[in-house]
Amino acid sequence: MANMVGCEDQTSKAYMDNKFADLSRVYPTEDLADLFQEFPNGFRVSQARTFIRNGQRLSLEIEVSGNPSTREIKGKATLSDAAYRSVLDFVLLEEARIRYEQGKMILEDSTDYLAEYLSDFRFMFQEVTFNKEVLQQLTMRTAQVSQTGTYMVSYDLDNEYVQKTLGLTDSRLRLSLRIIGASDGDGQYFRNITFGEPIDNEQRSSIIEYISDNYVEVE
Repeated sequence: MANMVGCEDQTSKAYMDNKFADLSRVYPTEDLADLFQEFPNGFRVSQARTFIRNGQRLSLEIEVSGNPSTREIKGKATLSDAAYRSVLDFVLLEEARIRYEQGKMILEDSTDYLAEYLSDFRFMFQEVTFNKEVLQQLTMRTAQVSQTGTYMVSYDLDNEYVQKTLGLTDSRLRLSLRIIGASDGDGQYFRNITFGEPIDNEQRSSIIEYISDNYVEVE
């Protein structure tokens, strides 16, 4: 994207590092209840994790919202067979209502499979730290700014916890960050963070997290 003479290059690494420095508001947050300190009007967070388990490609999605009135954190969990190419082709295996209490995800419905995956479930923001200093140490691969005010950047990432969570042995990872323009109706703070293999196809293992200060009850 062309820039006017004298204007700051919005696709430069320095600009992007600074633009995404406010990830530190969430990364890290050990206890989800502490998010109410950052977002007193409520919040919505989710994680979609696609991975291989015992030779089977699966998708685990956790979505919860924090009610500003009751301070309850509730949502749902879904487990799907992700053997097909498109997310639209995933076969739902199980779905259950969940709530977050005392540092754990609690199932409100009986399940055959989800209990195993939720027993040690952690959002990436509970384990990973991002701030301007951390981003400055990463190698930037791509950067883009759309006319609607959406910022997108990708970095190389080497993180042992992410590798272990995805079941990867190769240290190469790609971190993709996205800020959606406020006009999209997702709140004033809306971030999309993707951790994944540095390959561009739908079969890669990945973790996508969304954080928004726009409270909407999970259906």
